[in-house]
Amino acid sequence: MNQRAARRHAPAMRYPVHRSAWLAGILASLSAAGGLGLAAWMLWGAAQWPRGVLQGAWLVWLLATVAAFRFWVRMSAGALVWDGHAWELHGPGGGSVRGALTLHLDLQRCMAVCLTPLAGQAQWIWLERGCAAAHWLDLRRAVYSRAETGVSDAAEHASGRADPV
Repeated sequence: MNQRAARRHAPAMRYPVHRSAWLAGILASLSAAGGLGLAAWMLWGAAQWPRGVLQGAWLVWLLATVAAFRFWVRMSAGALVWDGHAWELHGPGGGSVRGALTLHLDLQRCMAVCLTPLAGQAQWIWLERGCAAAHWLDLRRAVYSRAETGVSDAAEHASGRADPV
């Protein structure tokens, strides 16, 4: 690799990952707002609707709340590592998962990313600046840097998202 190509890739870095209290608050607030909206609808405008529709609405709200809670509880923890070539998630128990990282949401101070391994289940990761503020810009550079090896391309081919060659 020449010197010019080396400048396009972010240097190796490690960033801590944990379940976010901020994200839990957002999910809980959205759930509460949905529940309050449903309660208001039932009190002031749902009298003409059949009972089954009302029960179905509450069931959908309950399922969405449980799904959000499960999502938050199952969020990855450990350290997200960029070695200059590929991404790896090191878990708290010593295990690690290597794969392609996809950015889904960038709010400048926090990001939602998904690590897709060649085999196994995708890992959703919520990253926040407050976890390691001194390394936040390094992380952002690495997230927006293209992988040098075929790990990213292999994961795309395995999932069927890659463009034909």
